[in-house]
Amino acid sequence: MFFMDTKGNESMRKKPVMQNRWIGMIVVLAAAVVTTIAGCSNPVGPTLKDQAKLTWTIDTIANPTPQTSLDYIWGSSPNNIYVVGSSSNWTGEMYRYNGKVWKVVPLSHLEGGPIPGNFWLNGIVGFGANDIWVVGSQVDSINQATDQFVNSSLIIHWNGSNWQEYPESANAVLCIAGLSPDDIWASGNEVVLHYNGSSWQKSRVPMPPEGMRFVSIAEVEHNNVYAVGSINSVTADTGSYYLYHYDGTSWSITDSVIITPSYVSPISFGEKLFAIGGHLYSSFSIGGVDELEDGKWVNVFQNANGLWLAGNSPDNIFGLGSFG
Repeated sequence: MFFMDTKGNESMRKKPVMQNRWIGMIVVLAAAVVTTIAGCSNPVGPTLKDQAKLTWTIDTIANPTPQTSLDYIWGSSPNNIYVVGSSSNWTGEMYRYNGKVWKVVPLSHLEGGPIPGNFWLNGIVGFGANDIWVVGSQVDSINQATDQFVNSSLIIHWNGSNWQEYPESANAVLCIAGLSPDDIWASGNEVVLHYNGSSWQKSRVPMPPEGMRFVSIAEVEHNNVYAVGSINSVTADTGSYYLYHYDGTSWSITDSVIITPSYVSPISFGEKLFAIGGHLYSSFSIGGVDELEDGKWVNVFQNANGLWLAGNSPDNIFGLGSFG
C-alpha cells in the first residue's frame, strides 16, 4: 500500500500486506471508506482524511467454498460497503458491510437470489446506496474435464429494494465505470456497452477479425472514455494490447503495445485504466504507474507493479497490489 501525491512521490512507506485473494481477506480503513472503487475505474467518494491519520486493519471474510477471490469494492458510506468476486465452485460472491460486520448478499437461486445457474462477478460501481450496478458473466456450459466454459453477459442493478437483472445479448462483461447514473460504460469479451439512464446499448467499436477482449474501461469525463483491448497471441507469453478512445462520436485505436517475455519497460500504457479527478492513469504488471499528459504517457511511480488505484484527486491517490 502506498500514497501518491500530485508529483508521483511516495508519501507513505510501503508495508508488506499479507494477502491471499483466495480466502476473502480485505484491507479496510478503520476511520472511513477510502473511496468508492469501481470494477475498473472511476473511484469517487467522500473527502479523504489526512493519509497520515489513517489506520489500516485487516478484515477476513469466512466463506464455506474452497477458494474465493474478492476483487472489487465499492461503498457509499462507512456503513454501506460492497465487495464482489467469485468462488471456485463457479458462483459469484457478494458481501455487504453495515459498519459492524460483513454479510452475504444472496444472489444465486440457491441462496434465494435472482440469478440462476453458475455466474461470476467482475465489477461494481454505484451512485448512491440505492443505485448500484454489478457486471459479470453467466456460465452457460462447463466442460469439467478441460475446464473450458461458454459464458454470456450478466448485468444486475440494486434499486434499494431488490437486485434486478438486465438481460443483454452479449459476451462476458469484465468491467464497469461511470460518472453519473445516466452515463455508464461497461466492457468485456468483444463488447462495449453504454447505459444512458434508461437502457443498455452496444457501442460500435472497431475490432480485428479475431476479436478483442476489453479488459479495462475508464471515463475521464463525459464523452472522453478510454478502454484497453487485449488479443492473446498464439506465441507463448505474448500479448497485444490496444488503447481505445471515445470522443463522444466514435471509438478509435490511439495506441498499441506488444508484450513478450523479453520486453523491457517503459510501457506506454497498461492493462488497467483509472480515471481520478479528471486525470487518466494506467498500470501494468511491469512498469509502475503512468499518467496521460497532453497525449503522452508519463511514468509517475516506478516502485510497484500491477497496482489498483483509487482516489478523489490527483494529489490523493492510493495504490494496492499483491505485495502491498
